[in-house]
Amino acid sequence: MTQHNGIRRSNRLMLRGFAAVIAVAFAASSALAVPGVPSGAAAGKYHGGNNNKGNNNNNPNNQTPAAQQPTEPAKLDTTAFDQAKKDAAAAKSELQKAQSAVAQARAKLMKGFDTKPEVMEAKKKVETARAAYDAAASPILKSLLTRSDYKASQDAVAKADQKVTTVRADATATPEARATAAKEALDARNASAKVRNDALAGDPKIAQAKTELDAATAELAKLKTEFEQSISSDPDIATAQQALDDAKAKSKTADEAVATAKKDMDQQRAAHAKELADQRKAAADARRQQQMQQQQQQQHTQFK
Repeated sequence: MTQHNGIRRSNRLMLRGFAAVIAVAFAASSALAVPGVPSGAAAGKYHGGNNNKGNNNNNPNNQTPAAQQPTEPAKLDTTAFDQAKKDAAAAKSELQKAQSAVAQARAKLMKGFDTKPEVMEAKKKVETARAAYDAAASPILKSLLTRSDYKASQDAVAKADQKVTTVRADATATPEARATAAKEALDARNASAKVRNDALAGDPKIAQAKTELDAATAELAKLKTEFEQSISSDPDIATAQQALDDAKAKSKTADEAVATAKKDMDQQRAAHAKELADQRKAAADARRQQQMQQQQQQQHTQFK
């Protein structure tokens, strides 16, 4: 009986000790608990790397907005430029018509010039003087064909002309190259003409025939100038000339309007290019900022 009583006392002492250990553990857990954070199994929600709700990358408040793509600037306003070109084309058409009207009016009156007796006589003198000059120059011109210097000058002309043709056919040729080729061709022709003229000038008969031809030509030109002055006050000529002057002024104004509209177009084009460049730069800056924020968030997550 005494033995059983001793066992009971021993068991009661063990239970009391176990209860004391539990009480101490609970008190320690309560003292270390974080306010607002549940303990026990519920705490698992706030630990571990697999919880997406605690990840800053998935927090809507921490998401970096996507970089905006650059928008295409508004199209150029070509209304003024298009209208200016139409007006210039119409003005040029009127100018051509006015020039044709003046030419027709003059041609109509010039028919009377050709039938005037003094004009007919002057034309005969020119024809006679030209025939005499050609007859005197013919032997010299034939002899030139056998001269080496003249052959060389003719070869230079042919070579220069071929270069001009080649440059014109080359779409990549610069304006400077075209101008240089044209000048070389002109210089070659002048050099060849000098050889010819020097040979002709050395013969006294040819020189005399040339003087007579020049005099006859000058006399005919004088008669023509006097006749044109006499018809300048003709009503048809005056009306056509006034229309031509007006068309020239209108065409000039239209061309100036085209130049002004083109300048405005160039300014618009430059402004649009700058706007697009600024948008692209802003978009690139936004992308870089977004990448930096994402990297910072990833680093924060790794060290958490």
